[in-house]
Amino acid sequence: IPAPWGVFETLETFTFIIHMVFVNVVLGGILLLLYNRLSKPSEAASNPFQSTLTTKIPTMFALSVTFGVAPLLFMQVLYGNFFYSSSVIMAVAWILVIPSLIIAYYGIYIYKQSRDRKPSLATISLAIAAGLVLYIAFIEVNNMTLMVQPQKWTMYFADRSGGNLNWGEATLIPRYLHFIVASVAVAGLFSSVVWYFRRTKDPLKSMKNIESGLRVFSIGTAIQMVIGLWFLIALPGHLRALFLGENNLYSFVFGISILMGMGAMITGFLKRLWPTVWLLLGTVATMVLTRAFLRAAYLNKFFSVSNLHVNPQYSVMALFFVVFIVGLIIVGYMINLAVTADRRRVAQ
Repeated sequence: IPAPWGVFETLETFTFIIHMVFVNVVLGGILLLLYNRLSKPSEAASNPFQSTLTTKIPTMFALSVTFGVAPLLFMQVLYGNFFYSSSVIMAVAWILVIPSLIIAYYGIYIYKQSRDRKPSLATISLAIAAGLVLYIAFIEVNNMTLMVQPQKWTMYFADRSGGNLNWGEATLIPRYLHFIVASVAVAGLFSSVVWYFRRTKDPLKSMKNIESGLRVFSIGTAIQMVIGLWFLIALPGHLRALFLGENNLYSFVFGISILMGMGAMITGFLKRLWPTVWLLLGTVATMVLTRAFLRAAYLNKFFSVSNLHVNPQYSVMALFFVVFIVGLIIVGYMINLAVTADRRRVAQ
């Protein structure tokens, strides 16, 4: 590798945190909109999530894909032999992620354009997008759990069709549900943030909608805590012990993530928007770190990134960082333009 492994691990963690925030808003937002349309179709237009999520999800979808590429590439630099192996074992399901992503992207735009004029088409396109994004998430979880368990790769010799999934994995379902519920919670909080910036035009309506989003976030986070406990119990005993006191660093970061998550849930119930937002971001960051620790623990007896040979190419890495930082600035500038335009539109 062209630089010490810590550089790539840090970059993967940083970009994955950003990716997770965007993808949570997308998946959770789609599920909230679909639930709203199916459960209360007559009230769909007046739902507090309708205007905040419908117009924002297409952009957030694009950003989630953009920031999903970077952590995937950094992860491949360090764990490529494991990731490629698991991807081949489940090749058909994995390659279907790409067309699923494209069709889901179209589905969101069809929903946005037809939600008022053609409600049936809007609901169908939204349901298709929801199903495909849920599929993508499930396949991602399968691949991430399979890549850290080389002892299971012998399944390939029993079935070389590329249709294998990690069905026997005890953490598969709780890990998947943990992500789904978190997405709904984050989407609710995102809606609250959007309504906060719209509060000048109609303060009473905005405050009511901010509270609705916070309520969804807090309830979702409470459910997520229960699923997280299931996930922890489902881990193999020797791995679970690492996060329950056997490894000081792992236990500290894991403990902080739980405390921040509980803090965010409490401030959400207390209707404190910005403390909830900052505690959520801290929770996401520490949970992503915990995920990285768990991956390293799974692979410990097979591989350690610290053993990778470093062939320094610091000029290339310097150029990369320049391009990377400029890219972040450009994306930030575009997001600022979008937010400013939204404020101007609402003010009119």
